[in-house]
Amino acid sequence: DELPDLSEAEGLMEKYKLDEDAKSKLREIVEKRASDSSQVLQQIKKHLDTSANTSSMLCKIARPLIDNEHLPDPPERGSKGGGKGKSKDKDGDGGDRHRDRRDRSRDRDRDRDRDRDR
Repeated sequence: DELPDLSEAEGLMEKYKLDEDAKSKLREIVEKRASDSSQVLQQIKKHLDTSANTSSMLCKIARPLIDNEHLPDPPERGSKGGGKGKSKDKDGDGGDRHRDRRDRSRDRDRDRDRDRDR
């Protein structure tokens, strides 16, 4: 049994800084899908490009890939969490108002801590 070429997969491991668990899953995918590993790796790349936590994303999509099942394309970046139906920065305030409120409460907490220390 010839070992599949892992160089492309290793490139993904580096690029996306995958943890050990995700690396072993990626190795397993490439071994099981050696015949079409290039297409599979392209599919994985699409998913990792849209993910904030690449290692957990890889572990999530690994099972269907290992079992040779169809994996749907990832949702377009930015389609999640659209908010309250307003386009971003429509009125130019960029949502800073909420941040200011949070900062104020943080300041109050800090003041309380200082009072306790005295």
